[in-house]
Amino acid sequence: MYKYKASFFFATSLILLGLFDGLCTTKTAVSQDFFDFPPQEEEVESPAEQRLNKILEKQRQLEAEYNLLQQQIELTRLKGTVIAPTTSATEPLDSSDTSVQQGSFQTVESRILAYEAMNKVAGSISKDISDIEGINSLIIYDQEIFSDLTAYRLLKVKLREFKQRYADLGIIFRSSRPGTRGSRGITDLSSLALPTTFTRSVLEFVALFRSKDQITFEPDFELNPNAFISAVASHIQKKDIPVKVYNPSFYLTSLDSLDESSLEGLVGSELADLMRLRSKAASEYADSTLLDLNDEVDAFLDALLVPLGQEDPFGNPPLLAIIQANKLEKILDDQGAHVLHLDIDVAGGSHRTRQSLFTTMFSGKRISFSGGSVVNYSLFARDGSLKRSGFFYYNTGYKSMSGKRTNID
Repeated sequence: MYKYKASFFFATSLILLGLFDGLCTTKTAVSQDFFDFPPQEEEVESPAEQRLNKILEKQRQLEAEYNLLQQQIELTRLKGTVIAPTTSATEPLDSSDTSVQQGSFQTVESRILAYEAMNKVAGSISKDISDIEGINSLIIYDQEIFSDLTAYRLLKVKLREFKQRYADLGIIFRSSRPGTRGSRGITDLSSLALPTTFTRSVLEFVALFRSKDQITFEPDFELNPNAFISAVASHIQKKDIPVKVYNPSFYLTSLDSLDESSLEGLVGSELADLMRLRSKAASEYADSTLLDLNDEVDAFLDALLVPLGQEDPFGNPPLLAIIQANKLEKILDDQGAHVLHLDIDVAGGSHRTRQSLFTTMFSGKRISFSGGSVVNYSLFARDGSLKRSGFFYYNTGYKSMSGKRTNID
């Protein structure tokens, strides 16, 4: 660019030199007779004027070339730059001006509408379920609770194996508990031994099921799954369907007293019997085979147990998990029990601000909100077969939330 500027200044200098030379070499004559005008003759360009005209023409050519080069320089600068179009094919072909942007927060109005949409789809799910005959109870699936149930059943099998091995070695007893089956001998355990050996061993054993609750505040738009479960249960109850709904992740225990007399019944007889057999074998027999079996039982329990006092102070009580697994097992004994898996795929909302000259003059900006959710469900029988499934979605559309809005009658 500096090169072209220098050419421009050089051309200008030539013009000035030509003018100066023409003025110096041009001869002028004054008529002798002041009143005698010579006849007008055709003007003939002097060599200086011809030279000046050539210089001016050259100057115009240089200016045109300079402007062209300037345009080429600007195009070179813009080369490779993507220029976004001012309009899009997806924009509505009307007089309105619509723009979309990603917000950094969610409004409470949009969340309310998302819950409203969730309640709509919950009603559709309850209608699907109500059409199925033979359902006496619905258990909402929770992965952790059902994993505890699986572990509980596997451990019961292992405990029965240990009891059978004690029986093969002649260590048996008859239970004094009313309503129990089988013929076993009675083991005399003192009132002091039961709390110190059996109760402590139970509490250590159920430490296997200890869980920790970690609360994480997610920045994403998420709906409370318990609210979804409550909505489904509420619609089922409104249809007067004789179906019990259980939510193990929220509440599955009974309101019975949890004293020492009921502790054994809550955790099951297998663990209690194993502890009695272990105590009897250690106190009354000294056979090497029994000692080896006792060591094996101790090693088995030690591999599962965590010493008392090491539980996280904010975790769930270890006894709660085994109580829930036992309770869940009893509910699943019913032929009409079904497992319902609910999942919220996505939920969200948006708000729209509409502004025009007319609305600004009289009512200001108009803000409307929308909310929606997409959910799916699967209903399983006791044998694990899929009875019914589906997914539902609902969007409320944009609504004004300026007035009172509630689902309270």
